Amino acid sequence: MAYVIPEIKVTELWEESELGFVTSSLEKKSQAAIRATHESDPRAAPGSATSTAAQPNHACRQSLAYEIAASAASYIHSRAKGLLSLGSGAGHHDADAAAAASGPYSCGYKNPEVAAYVAASTMTAVVAAEEEARQEAAKDLRSLHSSPCEWFVCDHDSTCTRCFVIQGSDSLASWQANLFFEPTKFEEMEVLVHRGIYEAAKGIYEQFLPEIKEHLSRHGDRARLRFTGHSLGGSLCLLVGLMLLARGDVKLRHLLPVVTFGSPSVFCGGQRVLEELGLDEGFVRSVMMHRDIVPRAFSCNYPNHVAHVLKRLNAAFRSHPCLNNQKVLYSPLGQTYILQPDDKSSPFHPLLPPEAALFALDGKNDAGGSSPRSTTASALRAFINSPHPLETLSDPRAYGSEGTILRDHDCSNYVKAINGLLRQHTKSARRRSRKHRRNRWWPRLPVPANGALPAHSCAAHHNPLFEKPALEARMTREQKELEFLNLIQGNLTVAKYESKFTELSRFASHMTDDESRKTKRFERGLRPVIRSRILALKLQAYIDVIERALIIEKDLEEIPEIRGKNNKDKFISKSSKRVDLKR
Repeated sequence: MAYVIPEIKVTELWEESELGFVTSSLEKKSQAAIRATHESDPRAAPGSATSTAAQPNHACRQSLAYEIAASAASYIHSRAKGLLSLGSGAGHHDADAAAAASGPYSCGYKNPEVAAYVAASTMTAVVAAEEEARQEAAKDLRSLHSSPCEWFVCDHDSTCTRCFVIQGSDSLASWQANLFFEPTKFEEMEVLVHRGIYEAAKGIYEQFLPEIKEHLSRHGDRARLRFTGHSLGGSLCLLVGLMLLARGDVKLRHLLPVVTFGSPSVFCGGQRVLEELGLDEGFVRSVMMHRDIVPRAFSCNYPNHVAHVLKRLNAAFRSHPCLNNQKVLYSPLGQTYILQPDDKSSPFHPLLPPEAALFALDGKNDAGGSSPRSTTASALRAFINSPHPLETLSDPRAYGSEGTILRDHDCSNYVKAINGLLRQHTKSARRRSRKHRRNRWWPRLPVPANGALPAHSCAAHHNPLFEKPALEARMTREQKELEFLNLIQGNLTVAKYESKFTELSRFASHMTDDESRKTKRFERGLRPVIRSRILALKLQAYIDVIERALIIEKDLEEIPEIRGKNNKDKFISKSSKRVDLKR
């Protein structure tokens, strides 16, 4: 949803997810633009900056940003094949460049060579820039109007949880943050972090802080904070969550685990950060698609010649411990979950079982005697390098709107894969539930090896479940519970609906033992015209919802009478005017 913030509808968000919309980066930018206009011209109307604020800052279509990156990758591959593949000759470069310009990954550019050259030059310029230029770029990334990612905030009232959701790369500024990947110290700790993403996180931290403090002030010890995001947005969420603890603005008890989707690694030695802040690996939960290239980008093995080029371009890489010791730029942090969709969406990974599932690496089944952590790290490293990102980039089928890069990283495909697993889990749970009920109703008797039935078989075994009254009562209860689950108001009055709801709720006490859950279930069954008005009031007490529903129902019944009376008065008035005219 963070990719379509302007399209979020408050009512639908509440009805579908029981989440209350709080604010977004677009609202903050609009408010800042209005304040700036008012400060420069106090006589300006309060809403005069709305049109200015509505214009996105350096925004571009997601597909455009992707096309630029794809063209850059194809250009680098075609022009630098001698660098990435030892022993290849320079004579192939021209042919490869021509293929890059006319091949299936040209992405519709009239001159893809020019676009690719600009993108590749930008990448080299960012890596090799002087410190003054890098400081200026860092300042831009911290700015509200140059922030690389949009975000929105919503509340889950029943759990006192405020959710902060950040989108991924969807602007030119976000690509600048990705390319600004030299290491720098994280919060004065002896731990290195991706500089571009860290600078962007500092800006988003300041934008989030007022919303965080307001939520903590309102809910006290019950307040909880959840940070989540996709791609670059997930990395930003992780950094903001850790910065809140490192700076002492939030206590650990208020923070729920950070959940990221398809996000690049940003720490070198990040385990030390968790240890210093008193966190375990479960605080960071990273979900990556089985063939997604983005989480692999900074964590794959970098060949010696590539590492040598990086060190020549930027001195910060010369003493970079991850690059020198592990041949990676940044290493994964926390618990990693591998999301594999069905093979219709994307081919199964050769290192995973051939089924759609969410896999967790825990290292508990290692027979070699290694510690679970080292076993997990080794397995994850092997998985990240299979396939290696350079191998993916060298495949022409990887590019374009139908390419494998976009297929395995796109946010909507993550949602589709997770929803598929949830549906699969729900069906499996229903089957287990039906089987469990059958076993309770008709328990199996043990059969001896000789096949003869025991003397105390069905005729002599007085199981109360077999007795007709008990069995009928149990089946009736199941039917009543199902009737309660399907209960809606329909053509009933509110009073009759409430009476039916109360009558059936005793057969599903596990769904109505909590007043909040009981209230929400009652609201869902109301007619849409009444429910929409009730939801807007955000009532918490069950009795309040009933009273308000009765009032709304009465008002709706009076509307046709009032309209009929008004129409009658208008008709009488027109008739009297005609009589006067005749006279």
